[in-house]
This record gives sequence, structure tokens and C-alpha cells, in this order.
Amino acid sequence: MATRRSRKGHWTDAHKAVLIYGRDFFAPGWPWAGGVSSRRRYPDCVIPASEIPAAILADMRVAWEVFCDEIMGEWSEPDRRPWAWWLFDAPESRDNDIPEAAQLRRMGF
Repeated sequence: MATRRSRKGHWTDAHKAVLIYGRDFFAPGWPWAGGVSSRRRYPDCVIPASEIPAAILADMRVAWEVFCDEIMGEWSEPDRRPWAWWLFDAPESRDNDIPEAAQLRRMGF
């Protein structure tokens, strides 16, 4: 695992929530295709990474480096992982055709 950064920078709890849940709720941490329009297009409110602009995705990657240890240290769901873990640290992409727990077991977690 890469060395994690410790500086919180300009990120807020809203940014941290996006890293955990992959959704913007009501106060987006990053200004991309979030808000009401995304909730209409994606009923579960999880924005596909393919729709996030490259500059924001790069900022999210750095934020994940900053918050990863904190988020994973607080994580209490052994059969699930945060959205950003799947995006930046998982050994393979999330396969939404199978339950998350089954994929994690298959990967040895």
C-alpha cells in the first residue's frame, strides 16, 4: 500500500462522505454532475467514476490517500468496502453482478 498523506488540505466531511459512499447527498464535496440531476439519473445516488471529470477524480485520489487510514480504521462492515477503496485500492474493479461480500471473499478479504 502506498504511503498515505496526513495533511487534510481543503477537504471537508462532505468530501469524506463521497469517498465512503460514492454519492453527494445534499452537499457535494466535489462540484461535478452531482445534485438533483444525478439523483434522477442514478436512483441509488452513486455516481459512476466514468462520469467524474479527470481533474476531480485526481483530487479524489489525493483525498483518498489522506483519508484512507482514517476511513478504513473506522470501517466496521467486513463484507463491504468504501466506494473509494473500490475505485483506488481494490485489486480488481467492483463487479456489480455479484454481491459485494462474495467478490471480497473471492479476492481473499
